[in-house]
Amino acid sequence: MFCQHCGKNLDDGAVICVHCGAIVDEAELVSEEAQQKESQTNAYASLGLIFGCIPFLFFLGLIYSIRGLLFAKRTKIGMKKAVVGLVLSSFFTVVILTTVVLFFSPIYL
Repeated sequence: MFCQHCGKNLDDGAVICVHCGAIVDEAELVSEEAQQKESQTNAYASLGLIFGCIPFLFFLGLIYSIRGLLFAKRTKIGMKKAVVGLVLSSFFTVVILTTVVLFFSPIYL
């Protein structure tokens, strides 16, 4: 647990912070899990968004965005990033595949 006043690590059951001398109230204690949950991010969604913005890496954007959506479904973290990455990756997939098909298809006039 951490002291609410100075933020230093406290022993479980501490009444006084040994670092700053503040009296530790049970209601003021912040657990490590709560602090970790606040700082947790969805790296898959972030990577999906980044790769989704790069046209020729759209396939990586698709993979990471889908993985980010699955992770966000469990943890409720990074859903918007994963969806935006998926939309961008899908857009570039359609654009690039259409361009390739049109470029390599024979033109009949």
